[in-house]
Amino acid sequence: MQARMANQSYTASDVRSASQSKNSYDVTSALVRKSSQLGETLVRFFAPQDALSIQPREQNGHTVWTVRDRRTQTRQQFNSEEALRIWLEKRYYQ
Repeated sequence: MQARMANQSYTASDVRSASQSKNSYDVTSALVRKSSQLGETLVRFFAPQDALSIQPREQNGHTVWTVRDRRTQTRQQFNSEEALRIWLEKRYYQ
């Protein structure tokens, strides 16, 4: 019976340790999330206002590139990376 009691207190100790570990993980996770949000905010603040926003996304098994131009307030979509590159070269080099 004493062995059983020792086993139970050991289990309770494990639960406390696991709880402390989980709390530590939660705090670390929250700090990482907040620092990531701060980084994104700083990048948006310091980025030039005429910067492009380029976002790839999957549509029907193919990648579609969406470009938002803050300078002209327009949005364009490209079905290939090559078409996007050609458009970018024309925009910046002509």
